[in-house]
Amino acid sequence: MISKEETAVLLKRMAQSRPKKLFHRFDDTNAGIGCVVRYLGSMGRPVSAGEISQFMNVSTARVAVLLRKMNEKGLIVRSADPDDARKTMISLSEECIREVEKHKGYFLSFFSAVIERMGKERFEQFIELSEELRDAFEAEAEKVNIDELNKKIL
Repeated sequence: MISKEETAVLLKRMAQSRPKKLFHRFDDTNAGIGCVVRYLGSMGRPVSAGEISQFMNVSTARVAVLLRKMNEKGLIVRSADPDDARKTMISLSEECIREVEKHKGYFLSFFSAVIERMGKERFEQFIELSEELRDAFEAEAEKVNIDELNKKIL
């Protein structure tokens, strides 16, 4: 059985393994905007703020703040739902789509270099291990009330 001290050391090492230069500019807002851009891009259709909220597992109030900032930056377009005019639908702006496409090649080149450095086989092993970790986290999370635990911690 692993001790709490050993667990704490491993968690610290895991946190330190995050590539700082890559993630240093990602505050909560920028990470949220990136998540919304990826989600909208993957959906290929306008979606409601509620759908975004469900996908991100955050409150509609937090999504509203993100969408306001994205709207100010010209990243999204709001339109009325054709089936329910009271509902606003969100999609990526043409400018945002162009920017994503423009940078896609850079990111693919960047990650290709990382994969080359690590070796494709080791990178695939990392992904498999990450998937196992995800499954283990989800299995353990089913045993406890994560929302209650987060309230106690946060």
